[in-house]
Amino acid sequence: MAEIVYTGVIDAEGVKGNLFRGTKFWLSQKVPQRKRFIEEVKANGGEITQLEKEADVKIVDHRQKEQLPGTYSYQYIENSVRNGALEELETHAVGPPAGSLRTVGSTVQPPRSSRTKFTDEDDRFLANWVISFEQRGGATAGNEIYKQLEVKNPRHTYQSWRDRWVKYLKDRPRSAFISTEAPPTPPAEPSAKVKALSNPPTPQQARPKPFSKDDAEDLISVGDDIMNILPENASEAWLRWAGARN
Repeated sequence: MAEIVYTGVIDAEGVKGNLFRGTKFWLSQKVPQRKRFIEEVKANGGEITQLEKEADVKIVDHRQKEQLPGTYSYQYIENSVRNGALEELETHAVGPPAGSLRTVGSTVQPPRSSRTKFTDEDDRFLANWVISFEQRGGATAGNEIYKQLEVKNPRHTYQSWRDRWVKYLKDRPRSAFISTEAPPTPPAEPSAKVKALSNPPTPQQARPKPFSKDDAEDLISVGDDIMNILPENASEAWLRWAGARN
């Protein structure tokens, strides 16, 4: 379903569309009609940032030879506004993939990798992820949920995950995504209370000894070593330390 979009409207009266809501754009100074595109982004719920590193989408002139990594043509904004629906972002990629490096002085762009198509399994995974957030009261309009999803499943960029949800899946009935597998749960550290309830003490367990002055001094003496322990080795290290004191 097409969004209501606004063109050539400055939101002095608070009139805004939602097409680009929750997305920060950075526009290169070389983008033609740059002022017009900035106004259209703002008029349709997007934000403009002057810092490239803060942007979710970096817009450039695709006709230029040298392109920054992770950049997209201004036609993404132009076509999305014209059609009243978000374009597939990756189809407008012009720079090398984000994080890649080129030789200093090189004018040759690395070949763009083919876009990974979404499968039915991708759609189910994405839908279960977003619906799980919704059920827990999380916000799904911004970008953070999709950045976490990219970490969990790097098959697509977070922009592609977000575009897929907004453009193709969000208006479909939730029953269409029912899976026999449990939906993925957003990464979250369980609270101390939950951990305590999941491991209740048994009557046979001895009460822990009080922490003595000698214990504190021993800890202080090995403080530097403790700080250098990797997180994944922490449990084993504490067990060895405790065993050595018994």
